[in-house]
Amino acid sequence: MRIYINGDGIEGLARKLASLGDKARGAINDMLMQGSDYMIDALQQACTSYGHDRTGGLRESIQRKSAPKVTEDGGEVIITFKGANEYGTRYGEIMAYLNYGTSHIRGDHWVDNTVDLAKPLAEQIMSDVLDKHLAE
Repeated sequence: MRIYINGDGIEGLARKLASLGDKARGAINDMLMQGSDYMIDALQQACTSYGHDRTGGLRESIQRKSAPKVTEDGGEVIITFKGANEYGTRYGEIMAYLNYGTSHIRGDHWVDNTVDLAKPLAEQIMSDVLDKHLAE
């Protein structure tokens, strides 16, 4: 599962970015770094609070896949579950099993719930970073 954090939900983002001109690339990188840092922290805390940190490494596997990427419509950063446990099971598979469940076990939707709850604050953090760049 990949969690995409972008500026789609921020009102007036395009206007603000246009007013930055050449500074836009740095502003987008800062926005995405800080927004994704918050989302990673939220997912790691949820992993612990849902009791999934006992699965051995799942909490630490929650990371940015790569550096933020500036795109034509703003930018993106991908948060993913990297690596595998000692048995070779990928953490992304473990996350999906715990989040969505199986035909025999009900999932708890810990990732879905966390993203839904954390996204507004992540967007606010990104908006605040952008406002800071606009003030410079």
